[in-house]
Amino acid sequence: MRTVDPELWARRLHRPGLLTSRLQLGLERTLRASMKDAAAEYWHHCSIGFVKYMKHDDFNNKHKKWRNFLLVMLTFAMGCAALVDGTLQYQSQPPLYVQKYAASVAHAPFPAVAICSNKVISKAALRNLTRHLYTAPTNQRDRYQYSEAQIEDHLLKMGALLTYAYTEVDFVFTKFIRESMPLFNITDIMYRFSANCSTILLRCSWRGKVQNCEHMFATRLTALGFCCVFNSRYQAADFGRQPLVLNKTGKDFGLGVVLHEEQNDFAYMRRPAYGMEVLLFEGSEFPIVESGDVRVYPLPINASVYFNIQAVTQQPTDEVGSYSEHRRGCRLGRGGTSQCLADCRRDTAEALCKCVPYTLQPQFGPRAAATCTLNELGCLNKHREKFMYVYPGEVAHESLQQEQQDSMECECAVPCARQLYRATISYSYYRSKPRVFQNFLTRNMSLQSTTSLRLFYGVDRQQWYKVEVFSRLSDVCGKISHSTCRIKCNRSVLYWHHVSSCCPVKLSCQWMAITGITLVSCWEVVYHATYRCARHVASRVRAPSVPRRRMH
Repeated sequence: MRTVDPELWARRLHRPGLLTSRLQLGLERTLRASMKDAAAEYWHHCSIGFVKYMKHDDFNNKHKKWRNFLLVMLTFAMGCAALVDGTLQYQSQPPLYVQKYAASVAHAPFPAVAICSNKVISKAALRNLTRHLYTAPTNQRDRYQYSEAQIEDHLLKMGALLTYAYTEVDFVFTKFIRESMPLFNITDIMYRFSANCSTILLRCSWRGKVQNCEHMFATRLTALGFCCVFNSRYQAADFGRQPLVLNKTGKDFGLGVVLHEEQNDFAYMRRPAYGMEVLLFEGSEFPIVESGDVRVYPLPINASVYFNIQAVTQQPTDEVGSYSEHRRGCRLGRGGTSQCLADCRRDTAEALCKCVPYTLQPQFGPRAAATCTLNELGCLNKHREKFMYVYPGEVAHESLQQEQQDSMECECAVPCARQLYRATISYSYYRSKPRVFQNFLTRNMSLQSTTSLRLFYGVDRQQWYKVEVFSRLSDVCGKISHSTCRIKCNRSVLYWHHVSSCCPVKLSCQWMAITGITLVSCWEVVYHATYRCARHVASRVRAPSVPRRRMH
């Protein structure tokens, strides 16, 4: 049977020519084949113990497949458990950490120093006001007619407005004193009764130079009553004043004060002891002793006392403000713990007694609440324990049962920025050789019944703590528009960024322990994925041609 057309029988048969080059492979196929060869080389030469174990295995294929499957599932389950554990730990702890530095004293303001006498009511001031009220025309009326002894006894009871001690109160006397003093002000009366700073402070020095005490100290309200305060900025009269900074060290270059107080002038005492107390605190906050931000030190009489101050500064970075207060575990702004407790104590007293004690009246904004008088002393005495404690929450240790039952409920979280001061105290009594303690501060002075006080920095480097987040916002948003990135990156992005960046670190450590992956293994992967893969690509590009016939 013929298979060729008869018309072609007479034509000569032409054989096809040979092709000297073959068709070039596509780029995708070349890369795929090169990566496959590089992966095969890595599989045969890698140093990972897990791969070696699977490669040199003597089990049959059936058991080998099930064993490898179970091993992979087990490691995957362990990895998921580690991821969940890391996420829960991240949620239970604030995303903050604190770095410790040492900074010069010139970077921190000098602490506010309050010198408080134990004298609440002065005998001389008490006699003056008693005489004024006794001779007032109001006392000549038939319904009053108090004697000097009665007036003095009622005025002496006003000292309980500081201690909240229980005392019998004559409500008619309160009406009498209001009529006798048209500009009646309980705070002004207690100010008259308090110790006078001009008589307490004999001589002062600052930065090694003697200065006028009236220019350095001012009478200000504290939780201990009226005190002589240095470098304070929490009352309206001090707003806008810049804090004083001390950039020198040594006992002669700090704050020096010589104190003296008449012991026979005590009519009502805050505590049964002569002498004074020193408060160290951050000058922009109202000092509440129970806040933890205020340090109280007693001052003996006839002694030279040295306060070696240590300043502790804690400052948060700008990124901390991008988290909510509940998430970061500390609050920004609105003052420190001392100021927060003062505001909370004011609100509690106003809610319970419809008035505010005179020691808590300094505030930043005006208030309509009246100042407590002797008429409200019974209410203050009833709740005096409540003003001392802060409600610890429903779930608390059994030792806090009293705080749970009778306490104030204050929303005072720990501040992110804090300025704390403490001091190491050393003192020497004058005894029989007071001339040993003569110096530029006490020159030509009698040291009998006095106290020489020095507050200074012993070293230039002080503790400085910086509160930062685990990861910067710049890691999430990149370097583009770094200043606006801190505002635009929302909290959910930051949260999942931290979960995805911190948890895999913990997970990778467990995978390293299970599979035997080390840092060398990472370099092996990089080597085979780059250099070896490029060599395979180059060898395929330069491969010799394979001749083949052209087919019809």
